[in-house]
Amino acid sequence: MWFYRLCWRQFHWSSSVLKKFISIVPLPTLAVILLTLLSQGAKLLAFFLPLKVIILIGSTGIPRYFPSSWAAYEKEPLVLALSAASIFFFLIHFISENMASKVSEVGSSRIIAQTRKLPIFTKQNELSSEAYHRLSSSLATVVMAFSLLVVFGAIYPRFLMAVVGYFLFITLIITVVVMTFDGGKAFIENKSEEFSGFIFGGGFLFVFSFMVMDFLLGDGPGFMQAIICLLLSRQLFNKSQRLVKDACWLNEKKLQINAIFFSRHKFFRSVEERGNKKHQDLLRLPERPDILLHMLKKCSPDIVGDESSVLCSWQQSGIKNIHLFSVKLASQASISRSYYLKIYDSRLKKQAAHEMELLTCCYDNKLPALSLAGECQWEGYSVHLFHGSGAEAVSRQDFNRLALDRVTTYWSISLPKKLISRYRKAHPLLPQRLDSSTIKWLSIVFNNTEHAESVALLGSLLEEIKESLSSLPVVLINPGVCPEMVFLKADDNFEVGHWGRWQLEPVGAGFGIRKGWIKDLRYVFDRACEHRSDFYPSMFPLVRLSAYCHLFEQQFNQQRYADAVALIPEMIACLPSQQSLSA
Repeated sequence: MWFYRLCWRQFHWSSSVLKKFISIVPLPTLAVILLTLLSQGAKLLAFFLPLKVIILIGSTGIPRYFPSSWAAYEKEPLVLALSAASIFFFLIHFISENMASKVSEVGSSRIIAQTRKLPIFTKQNELSSEAYHRLSSSLATVVMAFSLLVVFGAIYPRFLMAVVGYFLFITLIITVVVMTFDGGKAFIENKSEEFSGFIFGGGFLFVFSFMVMDFLLGDGPGFMQAIICLLLSRQLFNKSQRLVKDACWLNEKKLQINAIFFSRHKFFRSVEERGNKKHQDLLRLPERPDILLHMLKKCSPDIVGDESSVLCSWQQSGIKNIHLFSVKLASQASISRSYYLKIYDSRLKKQAAHEMELLTCCYDNKLPALSLAGECQWEGYSVHLFHGSGAEAVSRQDFNRLALDRVTTYWSISLPKKLISRYRKAHPLLPQRLDSSTIKWLSIVFNNTEHAESVALLGSLLEEIKESLSSLPVVLINPGVCPEMVFLKADDNFEVGHWGRWQLEPVGAGFGIRKGWIKDLRYVFDRACEHRSDFYPSMFPLVRLSAYCHLFEQQFNQQRYADAVALIPEMIACLPSQQSLSA
């Protein structure tokens, strides 16, 4: 039984870690468990007593199902006393919860000191404290859950049978799903937190329905017993859901927790652990033509026939978490067609959607991109299918040779106004990102230094810089492209296979500043002027300003403040007001 083995492995590992805690820091561990139990019990009372207050206020006297000793008191003092008790228990819950967190930090730090290890990774102390607190709290939750079951058995035995029966039924359903469906196990593992919310939420509705039916059949418990069981069952299912979430978190951090708390464990992820099973299945696509044909048909139904055969080979994309395959599809008529299958990892969905937005909006704007054949979603991956043109990925030498040609082609494209408008609504351009906070930050860094005057001058001319940049036309920028994603055709034209990080910026931004760069910038800009009616040779100083400002922003964001300030004189020299003064 997979589910029971999974629960047993988690229980065995958690027990071994808790045993380590108790052997090294017994008092803090016991304190955390007791404080957690106190917090949970106080919280339960804090939310149970207001219900008694409402019942008391709505009654003409003291209800008969209240303790008989209360009949000697007036209703108003009882309402005030129960209200005060509710506030008191909530404060107890709040204080004990915070105390448990503080004690967890102390306990985890002592255990780390006992292992005598150097720091292993960032935020180690926070992770160790969280793990210590969650494990100790989980033990307290288990104790409380069994206590609640004992209470059910004492005051309403049939209700206990319903709760236990529901849990047994759910484990049976999970076992059947895992044994019957191929993807059942993966679904439960990947969606465990969401699945647990559905299960435990449904559990409360089930036991509530059972209680209603018990009352309708005329053999239900007393009114107060029913209310107590209903509230406690809600707590039981809530705590059980929290227990599952903690178990998922602990299982995800198991390698780090073992490395922190156990002397002989080292923090190292093997190749199998770094790449999950879905990733391995993806790399086996060339060996699974049935899945490959299904994926191609999902991308573009028209290209796959009933008698189609497919050949596939992996290609290096040069970009992490993006997988590229060369596909040859042959039909019954022996007509062979070539495609490139590009698969984005689930963590890069934003890049995939960004690329698709550009390719669909600029299909007739002479974009130097592979021709899109279709796209789809497949098991959490974003899949883009491109027509193969017979081009091959360029060498590093050709990639560098084509650098200026790529920039020229990007700048020569007149993008649709609708795309530019949508981009501006979602992303600030360079003029909007250069604001007074940058000047304020540099003023603090270079206060009473030789660069203070340059920073002050930049602040006084900042509005002119922003206006000058805003007057420039926007161009397409495509950072992050590598040689593996540039394909050279027989006529020496190129096609780019990756547009996941494209940007729009004022012309000049993003141009590499290096030795002899102004000559290259002039060459690219003059060639782009032949294709863009909104480019004028007279705006070239502002194009240089855009290049300087973009590099200035990059240096500032990387906290290379001295290098950023060194660019200020070059930036100011490009402004129209300064050129008129020099003339």
